Amino acid sequence: MFIVVASYPQEDEKITKILHSIFSEIKKVIYNQTINKIIYLMTTTPNSEPTLTDVIQKLDKLTDNVEHLTSDVEHLTSDVEHLTSNVEHLTSDVEQLSSEMKRFDERFSDYRQATQWVVQLAFTLIASATITVIITSVLK
Repeated sequence: MFIVVASYPQEDEKITKILHSIFSEIKKVIYNQTINKIIYLMTTTPNSEPTLTDVIQKLDKLTDNVEHLTSDVEHLTSDVEHLTSNVEHLTSDVEQLSSEMKRFDERFSDYRQATQWVVQLAFTLIASATITVIITSVLK
């Protein structure tokens, strides 16, 4: 900053007083600005140690998280119960199908055996008829 002063000898004393008051005002402004910066820095500089408020806020957040997790666990528990119910139902269905399959296998085995007997009986009848025809033709 440059201040240019043109003075006359009789006014030197007045100018000196004016300059002195201007410089003292400038000093006050600079001092106030410096104090304001220091206050600002002191109030905005983070403290490295947590305050009681910080601890309470963290505990509140943890409480909220625990409540959320508890809700999730309850939901998962109900899902597991539902799945267990479904598995029990499916197990009973499989057991029922298994018993029906055993009965089907037994009936199929009976039908297969009966079919074999019918085929054997048919061959026996055909063979005995053939033998009877041959013996009757030879004896006549």
